[in-house]
Amino acid sequence: MLAAAFMMFRQSAASAAPAQLAPRRRAAIVLDGVGVGTVTGVVGIGGGFMIVPALVLLGGLRMQVAIGTSLWIIAANAFSGFAKHWMLLHRAGVALDWTLIFTFIGIGAAGTVIGMQIADRLPQALLKRVFAGFLVVMGVFIVYRTLPGLL
Repeated sequence: MLAAAFMMFRQSAASAAPAQLAPRRRAAIVLDGVGVGTVTGVVGIGGGFMIVPALVLLGGLRMQVAIGTSLWIIAANAFSGFAKHWMLLHRAGVALDWTLIFTFIGIGAAGTVIGMQIADRLPQALLKRVFAGFLVVMGVFIVYRTLPGLL
C-alpha cells in the first residue's frame, strides 16, 4: 500500500494529465490480477486499497474509470465470498441479520452516489493525491497494528 501511494504521489506530481501506458499484453494483465489477488488473499485486505492502484499504475486507467472498474471486481469477489460464507453459516444453523445487512447496503449506496457527485467535480490529479494520502494513512496504521506482533 505504501509503495502504491508513493507511485501515485510521484505520478501526480510528474503530470496532471493521466499517464498513457503502452498497451499491455493479456498475459501481463493476468499476472497483475493474480498478484493483486494473492496479496489481497494473504493480507486479508484489498478492494480499493490494492485494485485501484493496480488499475491506475499498471493498467493506465484514469482514476474515475479505475474506481468504477474496481467496484465491479470487488462486487464479484464479495458476492462469491458471501455465497460461500452464507452456505457455511446456513449449514451451522447461524442466521444472518438481514435488516442490518440491507441497512448497510442502503447507506453505502447513498454514500456512493454522493461520492460520485463529488468525484465528478474534482480534477484527476487531486483525486490521485487524496487517494494516495489515504493509502499512506491506512498503510501506516496496518504497520503500526501488525509490527509489534511480528517483533
